[in-house]
Amino acid sequence: KHPRGDSQIEERDSSTSTPQLQTRHSTHKMATRLKPYDFLMAVRALPKKMARSLPKSESSKTLVESAANKRGLSKMLDGTLREGAHDMRVFGLGFLRSVATKDDYVHFTTGMYHYYGAMEERFGKSDRSSLAGKVWQQFPELPRQDKIQHDLKIVGAWKEGLAMSAATENYVNSIHTAADEEGGARLLGHLYVRYFADLFGGRALGAPTRLALKLPETPHFYVWDASVEANRREYIERLYVELNVAGEGMEDAAQRERV
Repeated sequence: KHPRGDSQIEERDSSTSTPQLQTRHSTHKMATRLKPYDFLMAVRALPKKMARSLPKSESSKTLVESAANKRGLSKMLDGTLREGAHDMRVFGLGFLRSVATKDDYVHFTTGMYHYYGAMEERFGKSDRSSLAGKVWQQFPELPRQDKIQHDLKIVGAWKEGLAMSAATENYVNSIHTAADEEGGARLLGHLYVRYFADLFGGRALGAPTRLALKLPETPHFYVWDASVEANRREYIERLYVELNVAGEGMEDAAQRERV
């Protein structure tokens, strides 16, 4: 039952003969008449049996079918995610807040400009023979800051010396600390948190952002190079493999835990 009080999740349609088609038609009707928050709540209200019957996303398949994330540092990083260190409900509500108004979007995007910039600056300055440098130089498609700057220009919010919130400043400082200590190995944890999320599901937020804010184009932050999109699963697998190689080169298990 969604917030508007409508408990009719599945609408019967005599022209369809299967529950799957009925569900598809019903979901489409709901999507056209509900605001984003209402639709989210309605989808969450789907019976568990019905939800399990929905097709798995490409990202979900990639996560499950990867071979490299079943071992080494990649397995440890994925395990941290699964153990609840990242609450997807908070992520979902955070995204909705980020596109509620133009000002919210600018605040969100400005923060990304700063912390992606800090991370990419420190990876770029890493010794090419270091663990972080070895991984970074193999994936030139990852950097996002220039794309984020473009997105700020599109909404008229770009300027030199963008102010940084206290929370963003703390985040940026943690990135610099990670780069300054242990040969920069902990930067790989930051790489996982940001770029894996972008490669897996973040790209799907581009169209909703454009529609919610009536932007003239999909934000470039959510758009990946054609070489990545040609085989995104293979690209992610390569990242997992290189994280494992880096993990094997770390001092000990304790350092891998810190990453």
